Amino acid sequence: MKINFSHIITHILRWQFVRFSISGAVATALDVSVLYLLTEWGQVWYLFSAGISFVLGSFTHYLISHLWVFKSPAENKARKFLSFFIIHASNLGFSLILLYVLVEYAGLWYILAKLLTVAVTVMINFTLQKKITFKYSTAI
Repeated sequence: MKINFSHIITHILRWQFVRFSISGAVATALDVSVLYLLTEWGQVWYLFSAGISFVLGSFTHYLISHLWVFKSPAENKARKFLSFFIIHASNLGFSLILLYVLVEYAGLWYILAKLLTVAVTVMINFTLQKKITFKYSTAI
């Protein structure tokens, strides 16, 4: 029996959550990279760096989600963009608090703490984005 890996990969990528996770992974890689570069090379306080990197990662995540994860009508792009960022801003507040607690009180390295905050917020983010921002969208 011959296994068609191309067909399997195509089928898996049709799953909306998998696509959302991949787009999130790309955005997270950018987010963590900018966080590290600003903090280590730019000598910027890690929480300030985290805010800047989060915004860049969120913008990247929105673009990928809009183009690849959710097939949505062309209208209301401004509303979707605003909704996406309001949800992300809420996650930013929660993430910065959790990041601070994990670094300052649990003694974790800020990069590890950042990755843990991402793990905590990913399901909440997906659910809110799907139910609010991309409410009338379909899976691609």
